Amino acid sequence: MSAILLKPNKNTIMRKLLQRLFDYQTLSHREAYETLSQIGEGQFNHAQISAFLTVFHMRSITVEELSGFRNALLDLCKAIDLSEEKEPEIFKAIRKGALLENVMFQENSDEIDYEDSSITQNTRVSYPIDYIENIQDPSYAGNPTNIFFLTCDAFGVLPPVSKLTPGQAAYHFISGYTAKVAGTEAGITEPVPSFSACFGAPFMPLHPTVYAEMLSKKMEESKVNVWLINTGWSGGPYGVGSRIKLKYTRRMISSILSGELLNVELTQHPILGLFMPKYCPGIPIEMLDPINTWLQKGEYIRKSIRLAHAFHLNFEKFADHASQEIADGGPLIEEHHGLEGAA
Repeated sequence: MSAILLKPNKNTIMRKLLQRLFDYQTLSHREAYETLSQIGEGQFNHAQISAFLTVFHMRSITVEELSGFRNALLDLCKAIDLSEEKEPEIFKAIRKGALLENVMFQENSDEIDYEDSSITQNTRVSYPIDYIENIQDPSYAGNPTNIFFLTCDAFGVLPPVSKLTPGQAAYHFISGYTAKVAGTEAGITEPVPSFSACFGAPFMPLHPTVYAEMLSKKMEESKVNVWLINTGWSGGPYGVGSRIKLKYTRRMISSILSGELLNVELTQHPILGLFMPKYCPGIPIEMLDPINTWLQKGEYIRKSIRLAHAFHLNFEKFADHASQEIADGGPLIEEHHGLEGAA
């Protein structure tokens, strides 16, 4: 796989990177390092950074990518060669109350020699956030109107957009579903369901149902809409169907943010239980209900049931701590298990 040479046109750089990542290609150590370094240096805007980070909610990160990101983060923290010209805000933040590590002083003075790496390159500095002039104050926003859960269903089963009830939102938050496809991990040759509680299981110290109940409560208190956005496959599974076009995903999210989908009639998926809009501006009608995009309807039903079973099997380890509302937010497989033999 050829590497992308990073050039001055940052928009072109990010566009090419995102296209590759959405095509399930991976980054080399160098590409991961340089991209995160440029993000840290402020070369990309918030929308570009959000799109870049979203990719890694949709698939597993490779060792090469993780190593490159790690090294970039470490280097971004270093104070080696720091100067007012290079990093004026950070340089001015180093005053009483800041903490410096592994740095050397200029000979016979109390002035720091930022160029001295005689002991280690790994010099560090940390400081209170209010030492930076252009911080967001206060550093929080109001309640959102819409929350988006992102998944990439390589089985071609999930609708591209679904509106979730509080129980469904909690259930899918606990499930944290996506799918691994060939090329994302060694030994993966066909789609494999992957579940990570709360979309980040390793970072959740409490039981996932605690966070799910909290989400449901805040949804109801704040009247927030939660949507499940599937950026995976349509018209068949990976290798048969095609990836949902990015322009369609953008159009769906834009329609939600503008309020165009708020009062659109919904229909419930008979197996997965998800509520699908019957209309979305700029989106082919048949795409909104995925069975319409499959030539083999019976195969779609079988794939849907298999995925529904996978959800239920994964949820078993959380069921004892989950409320009935959350448990009811899952697929309706028990009502439709007789479709297993559909032609």
